[in-house]
Amino acid sequence: MDRDAIRRLTLAAMLQCLLVATLADQIIIWPPYPPTPPPRPRPIPPSVPMREVEVRELSVDAVVRDQVARVQLSQKFHNPNGSQMETQYLFAVPPDSTIQDFVLMVDGDEIAGELMDRDEAERIYREIVRTQKDPALLEWVGRGLLRTSVFPIPGHGERTVTLSYTMLLPRDGDRMETVVPLGAPGSDPRPVQKLDVRVRLEQTQPIRTLYSPTDGVEIDRDGERRATARLQRNNQAPPAELRLIAGMDERPVGATLLSTRPSAGEDGYFLLILSPAIGEGNQAPIDKNVVFVIDRSGSMSGRKIEQAREALSFVLNNLGPGDTFNIVVYDDLVETFRPELQRFNEGTRQAAQAFVANIRAGGSTNIDEALRVALEMLPEDHSRPSYVIFLTDGLPTVGEQNELKIAEHAKAAYRARARIFSFGVGYDVNARLLTRLSRDNNGTTEYVRPEDDLEVSVSRFYGRMSSPVLSDPELTIDGVRINRQTPRELPDLFSGNQVILTGRYSGDGEAEVRLSGRIGDRGETFHYPVHFAESGRGAQNAFIERLWAARRIGDLIDEIDLQGQNDELVDEIVALSKRYGILTPYTSFLAREDTDLTQRRGLRQQARDQLTMLDQESGASGVQQRMLSQGLQRADTGAAAENIIWNYSGPAGAAGAATQSRGARSVQMDAPMTFVPPAVATADAAPEETVRTAGTQAFYRREGAWLAADAIEQDQSQMQTIVAYTEEWFDLAKQLGSARAAWLDFEEPVVFLFEGQLYRVVQQPEG
Repeated sequence: MDRDAIRRLTLAAMLQCLLVATLADQIIIWPPYPPTPPPRPRPIPPSVPMREVEVRELSVDAVVRDQVARVQLSQKFHNPNGSQMETQYLFAVPPDSTIQDFVLMVDGDEIAGELMDRDEAERIYREIVRTQKDPALLEWVGRGLLRTSVFPIPGHGERTVTLSYTMLLPRDGDRMETVVPLGAPGSDPRPVQKLDVRVRLEQTQPIRTLYSPTDGVEIDRDGERRATARLQRNNQAPPAELRLIAGMDERPVGATLLSTRPSAGEDGYFLLILSPAIGEGNQAPIDKNVVFVIDRSGSMSGRKIEQAREALSFVLNNLGPGDTFNIVVYDDLVETFRPELQRFNEGTRQAAQAFVANIRAGGSTNIDEALRVALEMLPEDHSRPSYVIFLTDGLPTVGEQNELKIAEHAKAAYRARARIFSFGVGYDVNARLLTRLSRDNNGTTEYVRPEDDLEVSVSRFYGRMSSPVLSDPELTIDGVRINRQTPRELPDLFSGNQVILTGRYSGDGEAEVRLSGRIGDRGETFHYPVHFAESGRGAQNAFIERLWAARRIGDLIDEIDLQGQNDELVDEIVALSKRYGILTPYTSFLAREDTDLTQRRGLRQQARDQLTMLDQESGASGVQQRMLSQGLQRADTGAAAENIIWNYSGPAGAAGAATQSRGARSVQMDAPMTFVPPAVATADAAPEETVRTAGTQAFYRREGAWLAADAIEQDQSQMQTIVAYTEEWFDLAKQLGSARAAWLDFEEPVVFLFEGQLYRVVQQPEG
């Protein structure tokens, strides 16, 4: 049985639980076998391989009241074999948590369990790693362990294991973290038919910020002090854990800082979450000015114009009593609902609805004049925020048609500091123009593809920005030096929405975040004491590094799109893609085994050639490329960034091969975008895995070995070779720590740099 099969069998039990077979109180290698037949002559039946235990369902229900979490975890195991399987159950305790009052039940009957300390747990983990030849288990070393007595699973039967425990959660100032284990980190377990995890927070203090780096977690806020995090998946492998970070604060705006600094020689990485108050007791939303600019040209006819009218009707019904508004509609001519802004009330609402009902499509597209009319009717008074919601489905065909001049005219009319939120409908828009308008006017762009519903897109967007709490925000961080922050300019903060910033920092220790802005007609400044991780600290937040890199790549793509190529920007895109294995359409060549990763000029030229695709400012390719860069800039988890690359530059239903390699995807690009595939495949074979991400490090397969990105150009004359599963190997694994343990999880030789020393790890002695 090969090593991957053993991993799948051994790690099939989720929640960081191992199912290992036992016989006569001795651990043996999976799978278990039926009892030895009696010693008498009998025909030898054909060998039937034993199948692994299946985890049919995994559910978690946790309630967190202040710092005490009560967790109930339930797993349903199925034995697909005809004979009974004797199994042992091991549960890895969440790090930095105190577990007590645990109760373990099998099919409703309570059984005994033993809670071991970390030293004893580490001995058991090492024994299993050495026995199963599975480095993935190294990520558990350093955690406590709950071990239970042996229980059988009958042939073709099921057992439901339920574990209940109380956990005291760690708290750092106003920040509290909940960690619910869901799977073995670094493993490749079989999918679980049904995964359902629910974590309910009930806090005495208001919950201001709430963030999960676990991809796919949905958060539902129920007032200021209650919230529910939910993760549901079907027929998918669960993530290693669900992590939930809550920040408590009595002030109108909360701030939570996470940071990590891998080494003293490099800058650290931070993630800052800003979130205004919501729910009961919150002050009335700030009054605002809103102008709708709606395309009614001939290309909007049919379902598009119907959806535009319905979306506009929805927004009109959700304006506040203190808001002012107007409507601008355009084709080759520009028409307004009223000559000037109108105060929202029942009378103006009804009149505006009648105006909207009579919008008809026809004519050409005069974008320049429509934007100028909208912006010039906004007052120069900055006491309330001003927003322009701009909708178009085509290229400018009347009046000024040069995208640079249109953007300049809009920027010149920016005296009201209005934020422009653009909606590009379909693929016939000038996507670069929309990017310019949003960046120059501190707004955003939403793209509504032909298969999407315009009304749903506009309504969902307006639901997020309908209630501003802090306008014109400015951020200052004292005590450390910040660089390459994204986004560079803060958007307004709206009730019920969070803003997530990432960046790099030099220096460390105690610091202060200072946030200023306007709440209504008065200025406010908030001060938040924070701590930036010192060298070698913050390993649990290592995900921030790769998330920052993805966002930075999105920024760089926009810079090149709007300003043109230069060597510095291209080199930085290549360097980030290479280091972190973030393969965009412009750096997909890095995945080819024949690409020489040491030739910087050659890599730059290949990237330059690919970046010429940004010349396509419209059509499916033009829109998808801007959706890609925009999505990377808005990503809130590392997995979300990878999904964005996959969704906007992967097959998306088109013919072509694609491979997923543990944590990183090598993608074949969507046909309309005509991108060069990252790996070469024959007609009957998928591309081989050539790029793998382990933690924050990218590895590239070259000549039968895996090279870490930062080891590619290192002098190999002083390289130290270590054989897997020796004491020397275990000592190195302990130095690497759980955050880097995945560096050892390779079947072929792997080369990496750690604390200035170059290592080569092999499975068997060489030579």
